[in-house]
Amino acid sequence: MTLLATGPNIRKRGRPRKYPSVEQRREARTIQRRHQRRRQSARAAEAANYASQIGPYCANLARVPAEPVAGLVLPTTPSSALPREEPTLPGDIQPLSLPLSPTPTAVIEPGSAALPRSLSADPTFILPDSIPVNANPDHHPLDPSRTSESSPAALISEDNEESPIRSPNQSGCDHTRILSDTNDVWPDVDVPDPDIIVDSDTELESPTPDQETKSTGALLAEQLLRSPECCIDCHTRYKHERNPVGSPSHGLNEVFSWPCPDVLSTTRLARSGDQLIEDWPPEQREKVFCGTDAGQPSSVPAICLARGEQKLGPAAVHFDIDSVLAHVTSPAVCSQGLYWYPVQRPVSDLQSDLHLDPLPVQFTDGHGHLHCVSVPLHRVKHYTFARVSGFEDASIYALFPRLHQPQQKSSRLPDDQFRVWIDDILLPAVHQYYSDARLQHFPSSFSHSNSNSWAAWAEGRSIQTQSRQQLLSYFLPPEHLDHIWQAVHQIIRAKGLDEFQGVRLFLSAKNLKLRTQSATWSDMQHRFQQLWSSTANQSYIHEVFFDIGKETCPIAPDSGQPIRGQTLLWKQCCLDKLLRSPLVQNPGKTIFYPFSFLRDTGSLTIQTRTRSHLRKTGLLYSQFYNSVKEIFAAGNQYPFSNPLLEALALDHESYQTWQHIGKGFHDRNTLHRAYIHSKSRCATAIDASIGKSFGTREEHRVREDLLIQINQEFQRRRATQRVVQNPSSQPFYIHSTATILKWVRWNINRLCAGFELTNSLQRHSMVSWDRTQVMILFLRCLRRAFGGGGNRLEQSRACWQDVKEVPGSNGQIQYREGIGLGTTIQRHGYGWFLNKIHWDTMGFRPAHRLHMDLHTPAVMAQFRVNYERVRKYQNDFLLLEDYFLYIIQYQRDHTASTALLSLLIDFCLRAFRKDILTVLQAGIRPEFQSIAETGQVALSKPSLQRVLKDTHWPPAILTGSRCGIRRVDHLFAWLWGLHPDEYSRLHWAHKPYRTLYRRCVIKIQEIYGEEIATSWQACLKHRFLSTHWMLPYPDQQTLFSRDKHQRYRWWSSWNEELIRNSLPACVSRCPIIPTTQYGHLPQHGWISFAQAMPLDIELPPIPGNIEAFLKMVPSKLVDLGAILPAVVTMTMGPQSGHDYQLRPSSLRNPITSSSGKMEVNGPSTVPCRGQFSQQTTAQRCFEE
Repeated sequence: MTLLATGPNIRKRGRPRKYPSVEQRREARTIQRRHQRRRQSARAAEAANYASQIGPYCANLARVPAEPVAGLVLPTTPSSALPREEPTLPGDIQPLSLPLSPTPTAVIEPGSAALPRSLSADPTFILPDSIPVNANPDHHPLDPSRTSESSPAALISEDNEESPIRSPNQSGCDHTRILSDTNDVWPDVDVPDPDIIVDSDTELESPTPDQETKSTGALLAEQLLRSPECCIDCHTRYKHERNPVGSPSHGLNEVFSWPCPDVLSTTRLARSGDQLIEDWPPEQREKVFCGTDAGQPSSVPAICLARGEQKLGPAAVHFDIDSVLAHVTSPAVCSQGLYWYPVQRPVSDLQSDLHLDPLPVQFTDGHGHLHCVSVPLHRVKHYTFARVSGFEDASIYALFPRLHQPQQKSSRLPDDQFRVWIDDILLPAVHQYYSDARLQHFPSSFSHSNSNSWAAWAEGRSIQTQSRQQLLSYFLPPEHLDHIWQAVHQIIRAKGLDEFQGVRLFLSAKNLKLRTQSATWSDMQHRFQQLWSSTANQSYIHEVFFDIGKETCPIAPDSGQPIRGQTLLWKQCCLDKLLRSPLVQNPGKTIFYPFSFLRDTGSLTIQTRTRSHLRKTGLLYSQFYNSVKEIFAAGNQYPFSNPLLEALALDHESYQTWQHIGKGFHDRNTLHRAYIHSKSRCATAIDASIGKSFGTREEHRVREDLLIQINQEFQRRRATQRVVQNPSSQPFYIHSTATILKWVRWNINRLCAGFELTNSLQRHSMVSWDRTQVMILFLRCLRRAFGGGGNRLEQSRACWQDVKEVPGSNGQIQYREGIGLGTTIQRHGYGWFLNKIHWDTMGFRPAHRLHMDLHTPAVMAQFRVNYERVRKYQNDFLLLEDYFLYIIQYQRDHTASTALLSLLIDFCLRAFRKDILTVLQAGIRPEFQSIAETGQVALSKPSLQRVLKDTHWPPAILTGSRCGIRRVDHLFAWLWGLHPDEYSRLHWAHKPYRTLYRRCVIKIQEIYGEEIATSWQACLKHRFLSTHWMLPYPDQQTLFSRDKHQRYRWWSSWNEELIRNSLPACVSRCPIIPTTQYGHLPQHGWISFAQAMPLDIELPPIPGNIEAFLKMVPSKLVDLGAILPAVVTMTMGPQSGHDYQLRPSSLRNPITSSSGKMEVNGPSTVPCRGQFSQQTTAQRCFEE
């Protein structure tokens, strides 16, 4: 073999080097080895932790004596270890075969312990033939009496309590279960059998420290038999740490007695002049919201829940099964039949992932590539397929994993896809197995069923009402349900409908607590078994989860004493201790919800990680909450939870502009009625519930095999028929229901009063943005604190945070502020507002006004399709509000006022150009899209000719008899006139430029008076006519009308004086009129002409930094009395040699370069010859 010569000038062939040098390669490998050692150490530590946690209970089960009571003994193996196999046809396309839940590959040796259902659901597991699979349809985890004889649980019975369960180790096989992803080894060892008896007089015995660590099932059983509690000394220490001696503190009843107008009991919004508003002085407002008296900011009191606490009277503990969630393999799971829905719900009631593992879906991208991803359950395309007969609380959903699209906005099936599902798949399958006697009552097609669902509304009304769809259902008997589902899969494969392959069913039954609630564990089992086993065929259940609930509630005394309701509230210290318990080791996601702005009580949710030990053993989710919240729960609808209520705080004209841009519609009257109804519902619920008692509740969502372990632990402790007593150290605060509900009512009422007071201070014509933000803050606090449904105060930066520094796009530090509830809750035990609001004017104080994180109302998120356009308009709106702040600040400075008023004219004219160019967006060349979006394209012939595509040029110019408007003054009045006038603007009255212009007129009138506002309008008219020569020709329907050839119709302004006298020698060269010549442009003589003027004009930029802009204004300007004539003649001229460095601006979007110097949003205009003007804002100033 000949070796190739190498040298410094000979280039090697093949793959290039990964590392440029040997040193870098050595360093990289050292880092890799270090990371590898860390991963190995972490895996070893995790394996040791797992072995210590579940080792004792992964071994042989010792003798488990069955309780003689009620004859209920649980099996050790979940039923239906493997799903029923669906029939396949030769040569057919295989359905989606990804596993239900991602679980590690494992090998189960013959004779091993019971196989968890989550493992058996994974097709990657290797099952020896010697392991029997229990497919007994009568088996249920809570009904051991119906277990098959071959199951291990059959060895335990009432007649033979001493017969032990054979351990896998007794078969002579030494085996372990190995997880391939972590290499953790779980050895089988013996389980101790302590004899613990639960008695009404005896407290549960805790294992000694030298005993083995409990399994998850044993820990959950102990959790259900006990409550998460601290000792009495811990409670005392916690109280003194949170409320030091000497610091001011109040009880609940001391605070809710502070005066506040009672707006909650009224059925309307407060108006200006209402007595309840007039009698609420600013000092009392500050005390109610901030907790401070005027002039004493350091006297903020702390709220102590221990003050005014009562002794707990008689209380009862109940168990229940609150919900059942199951992946099923066939509709035959409904052993009594089902009620089939041939139409979809308008809005699906499956709105969350239910804390289950994501499901695998498939989709094809635009390039034809197939992708497999996992998405939450409710994001999969689905619809409500049926309701279970005999168990109407249970619904079955049909999921379509191959219909998923990443950009989908809704999980509802489009009508064309649902039509294929009904007409081509489901109805043909149903027709195969039911006789004509039954089929005659079914709808014949998708169109037939859809028409029937709308018939009651469309045909039974005499006046216009809101549309309502009727969900008709049809009963399908259970005999042929499995055959129908097999036929569905066969039809899908035979017809090649690949997008419907892998269709699967999911069963959900929720809110069962009232049907299964019992004082003892065995009674609860019996109630649930009667409901579940009689309606669900267990052989068709693939994987099932149960919500175990435990509730502690005070009860009325047996004597004839008057009933005084008590309310229990979880103590935060006890919930914190729960997070440190062996049950919740390394939890995935824990969330604490403060109750009514209080620090020391609330609700706790715990969601386990996907790969955590708790989830592998079957625990998905736990929650601990106060039952008093149930008085506000109407299903999943809580008061003030609608985010669109923030639209009530917006200026009416601005919100109509949002709807015009966003192509969405929300009726403000409907939102007003929703707010009033929320107030009324809260007042009614609180007033009617004063005499009731409310307790605490905990729920745990577990897999079936974990439920079996819990039940075995109850049996081992002989606690299935024992009534659980309250612990001696109570984990909850005890107050009278009247105190708690008055506290809740006071909190809701003060926020409603703050919103309605601020709203009453506004004039109908315009709402200032400063007060809009304050109203949004009150509504957002209402929604986050009392809206339920996962709303959290921490999710709102405006409510929770105080000050946060964020890096800006230009490298400068920006500040975002909130009202600081997170700070005050931790500091004072209650969510007082930080004193950032001026309580006289109900606006934010100047130091905080520009930094409050309330610039994006929640209603903006509803305009999903055109959100970017709405956001851009909102940016212009906020920039205009900043200009108003500077106008108010400099209203006594004649020079600055003149410059700012002129700037408002340029701002409104730019908004007009942006709206016109948005209409022409499809006809603009791609290279000019960016400057067109900023309105920096002049409405002149040379600029438009260069920017527009050939399909939109030459323009259709109206002249003569085709033009209904002959004078340009009339055209201006139609384009810019304010309502009401004689012109009709049906679909363009709320264009952004018109809303911003109207806002400027009203604000100038407020600051300077009617005369100055009228003169400012005249100045805008003059500048508009003299600088905009190609104008849109509107009609009653649209801003930019079209001719019969669908071409946009233009009005061409022509000024003979400008052409003949002003620039006689430059017409042939198409000059560009600079901004310095604006004052010399003619005011009169503008007429309609068949040709466009061959002139171009430079556009003034809109500065983002007003402070720097005002620095360039010359000191000599005309007096404020002659300001408007001066605005006409103000021009922009060069200032030689003037360059400066900007200070950090307080504006939201300063337009600066990386060097800190002011720039323009793109070129100022588009000249004919393609030469952009190089004159920037930094080179311009005002001159007389």
